[in-house]
Amino acid sequence: MSIQYNKIQVQVSLENLRHNYRVFRSTCDNVIPVIKSDAYGHGLIEVGQAMEQEGAETLAVGFVNEAVLLRESGCEKGFSPCSAQLMMRISRHCGIMIF
Repeated sequence: MSIQYNKIQVQVSLENLRHNYRVFRSTCDNVIPVIKSDAYGHGLIEVGQAMEQEGAETLAVGFVNEAVLLRESGCEKGFSPCSAQLMMRISRHCGIMIF
């Protein structure tokens, strides 16, 4: 038996993501974009760089390897784990303190 799945395509506009970030920033002082799971399939590096360029000080990630990939891509901002278990792993692998 084979199961067929829908093939869904999503097109993401980085400019729209940037706009949304700026809207949140206009009402909140500390906005932390959640870009775990490859930015929900939209491109971890691309979205991380766009959010950093918009002024995000911290990016939330779901796995240590995501923080490592972002750091290797040149991201200099802090990372916040989406789970408490990641805190020490990210600190150890990326050489940063997470609070």
